[in-house]
Amino acid sequence: MKISGVRKLLANFVRDLKEFSLSVAVGRLSRDLPIGKWENRRKRYEKTILGYLKKHYPPSLFGNYEIREYEKPDYKNTLWVMWLQGEKNMPPVVESCWKQMQRVFKNERLVLLTEKNLADYINIPFHITDKYKKGLITATHFSDIVRVMLLNKYGGCWLDATLWFNSYPCELMNREFYTLHAPGMFNEFISRGNWSSFLMASRSAKSRKLYCYLERAFFEYWRRHDAMIDYLWIDYFILIMLEKDLELKHDLDELPCNRDYYMLNLRMNEPWSHNVFTEMMHKSEVQKLTYKGKLIERNADGQLTNYGYILSTRTLNV
Repeated sequence: MKISGVRKLLANFVRDLKEFSLSVAVGRLSRDLPIGKWENRRKRYEKTILGYLKKHYPPSLFGNYEIREYEKPDYKNTLWVMWLQGEKNMPPVVESCWKQMQRVFKNERLVLLTEKNLADYINIPFHITDKYKKGLITATHFSDIVRVMLLNKYGGCWLDATLWFNSYPCELMNREFYTLHAPGMFNEFISRGNWSSFLMASRSAKSRKLYCYLERAFFEYWRRHDAMIDYLWIDYFILIMLEKDLELKHDLDELPCNRDYYMLNLRMNEPWSHNVFTEMMHKSEVQKLTYKGKLIERNADGQLTNYGYILSTRTLNV
């Protein structure tokens, strides 16, 4: 291992001791040291992180989760999308996804959240915004906080800005509780593919309990800490609530399975074909994309790629 790698391990160990506990520090160190099988190291690490969060942020810590209506019941079908920099500053993939959402959801309340209008919908505590401005909370984890606050207050659907909807998603719009559900698809993640935090819908007081817990837990977490315990922290907290609320766990298990929502992302640089593209969309009408990495609009032979096709739709009428 390079000296820089050793220094990073030691820095993380010291940080974890200060922010969390000896068990978390040892757990992360044992995961990151290239000794033994990765799978075993990962499982021990997950158990340590989950145990720490269960101990310090159990649902019971925040009182009762009474079933109550949303603040504005008529917002329950609202679709929430966030790009804080505003529409004019969207990368091409994000702009394409946003314009496609506007076409697909033309008859729904579709809200683009930006730095200018975010405060119109939610009042984020000062200790959160202060740590976000200082860089202690990343943009990704700030987004986690925003989505659970919106779903707790209003309900509706949270959609990441990099979601491509080829057609109107009836399952998403008609269910009281919905997320992309692919059990066992991502065994390397604590969610195991059972849910996707980049697409979540809540339209019932029953499912609202999940987001109420997440909001309270996130607020308290950032009162106590100045560092993130795990990049996928939201999934650990979701799992804690699902283990507590077996009725919600049942609703999750009953969702239809969708294992094809990354298909287009994996083939962005392949030549576009109407038949192949249609087949992918038939398997999953929603696709999770990314604007990162090397993407090409045309290949070496001058053929339009799937990425090029996605960008070309920006000129279509909304």
